[in-house]
Amino acid sequence: MKRLLPMLKMDVKLQLRYGFYYAALFVTAVWILAIRPLPSNILPMATLLVVFADLGVVGLLFMAGQVLFEKGERTLYALVTTPLRFSEYLTSKVVSLTALTWIVSLLTVAATYGLKIDLAMFTLGTIGMSAIAVMVGLVAVSPFTTISSFIIVVPLYAFVLSLPLLDYFGWVKSPLLYLAPTQGSLMLLQAAFAPAPLTTAAAALAHQVLWLAILTRLSRARFERFIVAREGGHAE
Repeated sequence: MKRLLPMLKMDVKLQLRYGFYYAALFVTAVWILAIRPLPSNILPMATLLVVFADLGVVGLLFMAGQVLFEKGERTLYALVTTPLRFSEYLTSKVVSLTALTWIVSLLTVAATYGLKIDLAMFTLGTIGMSAIAVMVGLVAVSPFTTISSFIIVVPLYAFVLSLPLLDYFGWVKSPLLYLAPTQGSLMLLQAAFAPAPLTTAAAALAHQVLWLAILTRLSRARFERFIVAREGGHAE
């Protein structure tokens, strides 16, 4: 904890300096202006989809952007030679970026649909979705050192995060889609806008927890291979 809190403070300062907060607020304002005039019968669906899609994009791109900035400034390579544990590094990124995305998502809902939602389900869905997207961002960006090279693979990872929408819209019906990392998050967000059985919410939450555990291990493996190994540091 004594290393995590300073790391968290530093991440917030860096994210502010990199303009992440301003970008998030700008995108939020654009979404609000775009969906607020929609008819009331499609507003819940539109709001849900905006929140779901925005969480994935923000988590993935902001995490990737911060890692690339840290690589460019050599601060990331300095960190791997300190006593900081990988779990502390990852937790700091997940907490800071997830807090940001939860706030802007709640602002979007409040300004368009109103707070006529199940706040508990909404919070569980947004936190899980954002944490998954942040870890996917780390997995995706670890081998790269420039934005120009990383941007090539972004559509692939964004597609993976959005796979549950294929079933949501009825374009593809397959139980295999329930293996997608963000399926549980979408189910919880749906439960925030329309009541769902407790068993459905519990299954969705378990799905998120399972994928968070998988992505934590995968993030560590990619971090060790592409960052730590190149610098001769450690990742406890």
